This record gives sequence, structure tokens and C-alpha cells, in this order.
Amino acid sequence: MPRYRFELFDSFSEQPFGGSPAGVIYGAADLAVSEMQKIAKEIGAPATCFVLNVDKQDAYVRFFSTSTEYPMCGHGTLALMTSLVERGMLKVEKGKGVTAILHTPENSAVVELVRRHDGRVETMLKLAPADFDPALMSEADLESLFGPEIKGSEINLPIGRTESDFTHLVIPINDLETMRTIVPNYQNIGSMCAEMQIDTVVLFTLDT
Repeated sequence: MPRYRFELFDSFSEQPFGGSPAGVIYGAADLAVSEMQKIAKEIGAPATCFVLNVDKQDAYVRFFSTSTEYPMCGHGTLALMTSLVERGMLKVEKGKGVTAILHTPENSAVVELVRRHDGRVETMLKLAPADFDPALMSEADLESLFGPEIKGSEINLPIGRTESDFTHLVIPINDLETMRTIVPNYQNIGSMCAEMQIDTVVLFTLDT
């Protein structure tokens, strides 16, 4: 049975066991998509990056959650770039930066890396600006997803649907107090996401 090098990183965190876990597996070019999905499910991280090939500044990868393939992935990219730098596959000198190109089956994106003077590497995934389209949802629809607390809480901004790395449903909320009292119905949210082909649902407020 083939053996694969596996690494697990905590993205968005400077502390162990914080942030968002992401796995990185090298030498995955010979794995079938179904095998990648099974491995990602077994690992259980929100994202696992399968490295197909690295050619100088170009990295060819696929990202999987425990249930589906991602077209692109932010915290998976952080894990990958950290691994490439630690392995010496990407050279980044202190106080300087390099540009890498990340390739997935659906997208290519520029990744800028800068090594700070303390040795840490900052990673910026550059994606095209998102375009928003109105998403028609009734008050009853919102209540079925987030409970009666959300009733009448929308501010004077439209609910939007946008596609960048994922397809997002973005819902404005009037204030922090409403945000704190909302109780999501995850079963209904899951059904809605499947029906509308939504990857993530984002609630936000301008209240601070």
C-alpha cells in the first residue's frame, strides 16, 4: 500500500490547537478523486490539500472537505504555503517576498508571501473581487433558518449571493444583540444550501 506524507496545520492561529485545521498531503497525483474524498473524510479537518505537483513557483493542488471538493480554499492555502516554505520548496528571505501561483482544476490564483523579520511568513491569497447578485428571501424563509429572533432585523441592505472561491449567501443583520440571540436551524440551512447551491451562509452587522 502506498504511503503519503501528511501534515496538519492550524491556520489563522499562532497557538497549537487553535484556528482552523487543514491537512496537506504530498505526492497525491496518482490518487483518484474518490480516494482523495475518502482520505479527507478520514482526516476530518475542514480542509485537506492534496498536492499533485510543485514546479518552482507553481503549485498544483486539490482541496477537499469531509464531504466535497472545494474550488479554492483560504485556510488550506495557508497550510500549504507554510508547508512549502518549511520544506524549502519555496524560498522566502527575511524582509522579502515571493509570488506563487496556486492551480486547482477550476481556478488559478496568485499567492503573495512575505517573510517578516521575526521569521514568520505572511500569506495573502489574491482572488478577483466578488460580484453580488440580489437573493430573494422572504421573512418566513429567514425565520425558518434562524428563528423568530431574526424577524424585522434586516438593515437597509439587500441579501446578496456572491461567487468567488465559494458561493456565499450574505445576510445583513441590524445589530449585535440580534446576532447573539439567533438560533440557527442547521437542518433547514443545509436543505436551503443544497437547493440554492450555496456553500456558505454569512451573517454580518455594521453594529460594533
